Amino acid sequence: MSNFIKFFQKIKWDILARINPDYYINSKLAEKDGNKYKESGRDDVHKFILQDDLLKSMIDFREATVLEIGCGNGRMTEFLAGIFKNVYVVDISSRMIELAESRLAHLKNINFFVGDGLHCAVPGNAVDLVFSYIVFQHFPTMGMVLENMGEVKRVLKPGGLAKIQFRGKPAFGGVFRIFKWYYGVYLTKEKVLDLARKLDLQILSISGEKTKEMWVIFKR
Repeated sequence: MSNFIKFFQKIKWDILARINPDYYINSKLAEKDGNKYKESGRDDVHKFILQDDLLKSMIDFREATVLEIGCGNGRMTEFLAGIFKNVYVVDISSRMIELAESRLAHLKNINFFVGDGLHCAVPGNAVDLVFSYIVFQHFPTMGMVLENMGEVKRVLKPGGLAKIQFRGKPAFGGVFRIFKWYYGVYLTKEKVLDLARKLDLQILSISGEKTKEMWVIFKR
């Protein structure tokens, strides 16, 4: 990804974080409602992690370390911290990280990092689970997807898992779609398989193919 696109992404999300962070993190909530927003984070952690039989069968959450890519202002982080022993979170927006740190200052098992859109400061071979929701769907290039998945592999322990949500169908926005806040590249099943081959990752499951929310679980 060019330096311009990386810089643009960072500035864009810093601006959106100042306009209305709750909405741009979870646009399903049309009205600003702090209680509903908090409940959505709890419900999504329950749905995508606690109810995932594959994750439960392979990870002891109480003793595990999780990395959340694209934490925003901590919507889901708050509840990850109640499940996992250690939590790493990274976001491209320094403003989002400031908001998350302020909201969750009472939780002592969270480590916050500002990323550059490609790399993060999390140590290698340190994480049992990488989790990301409503984040990769905004990546504007396949190069950014590949770079970030390379980081996923780097931070995972051998045998560690990654549960990542990708956009499984196109997002339209005209000629200047790359400048739309919601835009991101989409992946077909074939692209996911190719991604896994390039990074030497094992695919354990793919669901939601050809939908906006395609979930893939990888194993290092």
